[in-house]
Amino acid sequence: KTPLTKPLPKHIASTPKPSPLFFKEFIDAWNPAHTNTMIFIDDKLENIKSAVAQGFVGIHVNPKLDDATFVKQLRAAYQSLGLYGKK
Repeated sequence: KTPLTKPLPKHIASTPKPSPLFFKEFIDAWNPAHTNTMIFIDDKLENIKSAVAQGFVGIHVNPKLDDATFVKQLRAAYQSLGLYGKK
């Protein structure tokens, strides 16, 4: 797993979410060889579904939760992907 090596441009996609083109252009710019897992976190299920269809792992969150519960929700999602916790 390698970190992104270039700064994030102000506007990477020609169309907004949830357009499939938004996610395709992001992958083409940041992960063209499809060698890294791309994770997309959002509160809108429509955006998550579009991202997943383009090859992202989607994490749907509820931003209306208090901070501690929100962090627990993200932590659980990362644990389910094997990205957080004991190894």
